[in-house]
Amino acid sequence: MTPLARNATTVSSTVDLDSCESYAHGVPHEFLARLRAEAPVWWNEGGGGYWVVSTHAELRAIARDFARFSNRGGPVPPDDPGQAPPGNGQILISMDPPVHTAYRSLVSSAFTPRAIADLETMIRATAHARVEAFISRGGGDFVADVAAAIPLRAISLMVGVPEADEADVLRWSNAIVPSEDAEYRPTPETALAARTSLLDYGAALVDARRANPADDILGRLVEAELDGQRLTDHELSQFVLLLAVGGSETTRQLISHGLIALLEHPEQRRRFVDREVPANLMVEEMLRWATIVLWDGRHADETVEVGGAEIRAGDAVRLWAASANRDASAFDRPDVFDIGRSPNPQVSLGGGGPHFCLGAHLARLEAAITFDELRPHLDRLELDGEVHHLRSSYMAGIKHVPLAVR
Repeated sequence: MTPLARNATTVSSTVDLDSCESYAHGVPHEFLARLRAEAPVWWNEGGGGYWVVSTHAELRAIARDFARFSNRGGPVPPDDPGQAPPGNGQILISMDPPVHTAYRSLVSSAFTPRAIADLETMIRATAHARVEAFISRGGGDFVADVAAAIPLRAISLMVGVPEADEADVLRWSNAIVPSEDAEYRPTPETALAARTSLLDYGAALVDARRANPADDILGRLVEAELDGQRLTDHELSQFVLLLAVGGSETTRQLISHGLIALLEHPEQRRRFVDREVPANLMVEEMLRWATIVLWDGRHADETVEVGGAEIRAGDAVRLWAASANRDASAFDRPDVFDIGRSPNPQVSLGGGGPHFCLGAHLARLEAAITFDELRPHLDRLELDGEVHHLRSSYMAGIKHVPLAVR
């Protein structure tokens, strides 16, 4: 292969993709559009140096190419204090096949469409209760009262977290997600302490499940074997952390962003209220429009040419889903929020490959049910204050959405 320059095209910009300030008013979509047009695979000197993959086609190709692009080190900033220490990889998210495949198989049956369908009655009852209570109070903080409560209750039931402990789990989870947010992470030590606390809590859940076996995810993990060996206590605790954080954070943000999008696009809200578009189709557009996890990380295991650039063995790569989801080569009118968009090959759930989101079916169902329950009330909801965004260069998070009910 003929050696290429580090960047086939030089793109100058004042946008610092590693600074939380660059996301204070939303994702820098204009800069990402320039990258797609001028340098679809672009070397960013910041953050220790890494490739920014901004187009839909290249992102999907790399996400599926686990033989050449490894997940070692995990998908998030490797030096983030809420993540596992170097050399102590995290379950699933920092593993590659075939090890990843073996561990994923231990929990995948609990997240199949058929298994998730069995949870629908519980999720609908929770969503109905939360929405009706919110409406009867005349509103409040939509994130805390509705968006966070529904997915947290669902994953808590699946893992065995008592409802009385959910507030602690949510607080720890908020601190673990990469951010520089003073509310969730007053200091870097807060993130490390939260990770330790959630792992310790997971160990206590494991001990309780051993003493009182049950047919839930944790019960099956306690009894599971890999190559004839039971999982260690540390591995089991890591599973609890993965499920608790992964099962609540992103779906909460999806519901929050989705509600704001409907408030900001009354013509689309009317289509949903009038039942022109089903909730499940609308949720796909919300996934594309919001793109909660902005990017996902990989490392190149060999030198390869992608998108006109030479990615060298050992280079860090960031797959920018927030950019790929606005790629005009994959989406008609990508900057338009269209709840009836079809087809909609959004890549918010991983872009395919072995690391496709384990909880994709659950997240879709939770969001669709929540908006089904909100449908009769949507025309009465209005913002009642400032929306508070998470200070993060990794997740498009929303912390508070004050709403009033007319």
